[in-house]
Amino acid sequence: MNKIDLKDKKLPELSKKYQHIPKIKISALLNSGIKELKQKIVNTCIADLDIIKSSIIPNLRHKKALEKAVVSLETIKEGLVHSIEEEEMLAIDIKTSIDALGTITGETAPLDILDNIFNNFCIGK
Repeated sequence: MNKIDLKDKKLPELSKKYQHIPKIKISALLNSGIKELKQKIVNTCIADLDIIKSSIIPNLRHKKALEKAVVSLETIKEGLVHSIEEEEMLAIDIKTSIDALGTITGETAPLDILDNIFNNFCIGK
């Protein structure tokens, strides 16, 4: 929450829907709270690498895509560690994980997902 330097302005409260999101009060103008914000980002996104249980995944579609990528990457890791998979099978798993992540970034998203995004969300033109 930015602009804590404005004494006469009341900071907005998050709706119940967003109460689980961590909050840090900062002032970008005064460079106040920035260190705490950076640390919270690290603690939330990097230190807690359990993607499946993470509270920062924005929606079910992203969660499913991340789960699919994790399964493929775990298969790749097992194949490399135990030398049990052929290179072609590893390549398929690599492609699967890339495609799963691409559905989040939009690089490999099916048209029906893209249509849903453009129909239901305000995207700058």
